[in-house]
Amino acid sequence: MRRIGFQLLGRAVQSRSVATKAPAATGKFTEAIKVAQLAQLGSKDVAALTAANNSEKHDSVALTEAVWRLKVMQGLSSAPLRMHDTAGKYAHAVYSAARKQGVAAKVEADLKAIAALMEAKPKFAGYITNPTIPKTVKKAAIADIAKQHKFSDVTVRFLDLVIANGRVGKIDKVLTSVSKLMAAERNEIKVVVTTAGKVAAKQMEEMKALLLYRVKKQYGSTAQMLLSTAENPALLGGMIVEIGDYRMDLSAATRQAKLRAHILDGLSA
Repeated sequence: MRRIGFQLLGRAVQSRSVATKAPAATGKFTEAIKVAQLAQLGSKDVAALTAANNSEKHDSVALTEAVWRLKVMQGLSSAPLRMHDTAGKYAHAVYSAARKQGVAAKVEADLKAIAALMEAKPKFAGYITNPTIPKTVKKAAIADIAKQHKFSDVTVRFLDLVIANGRVGKIDKVLTSVSKLMAAERNEIKVVVTTAGKVAAKQMEEMKALLLYRVKKQYGSTAQMLLSTAENPALLGGMIVEIGDYRMDLSAATRQAKLRAHILDGLSA
């Protein structure tokens, strides 16, 4: 496991009741639980976690989750949610570093810019992800782009890190994870309504009011609804509503499928 967050922070973060210097990383999962994010817990806590993690029976993912929950309880974790995949770990690291320097929104915008550039210019994307090109050359190219777009120092350090670790190809996935963290911080809830055809304006306004009520009831008064609509004739009628991770299928196609299955079950009985 690479030391993701540790290299991003640059300096130890000052805190009222915590250590100011992170323990040296060993490359094992113990320090990657997040050395940069765990630095605040203190040497005794890190030692205890190290001992626990050295146990063959210990689940490393569960340990990560437990430590994160502990930090949230102590008010030390800035992450509003937790992701365990590789892109998620990089996202947590850059998000944490950006939050500490008050440039989270800027870093998100920077990553969107570099991801858009890689999508718009396949040759550049191929160049920057080509493992045969020296990393120093790639860093120089990224430095020029960062200067042109006035990227944050956190973004530059992050891009240097992913180049050094050979993870440039995951920038789009990291961006997706960072955007999820930022959306969670802003309490933005994505709502997708899919219908069989175009919905009348009056009906849409009524639907928006009902959905907004549901969102605020479920996620709190500060929740912001990000509504998008789509059309899918295969639904035959009705709609499918997605609110965050919740999905409600009210389509005619699904009702017909359930009815057909019920009839067939009755015939085979």
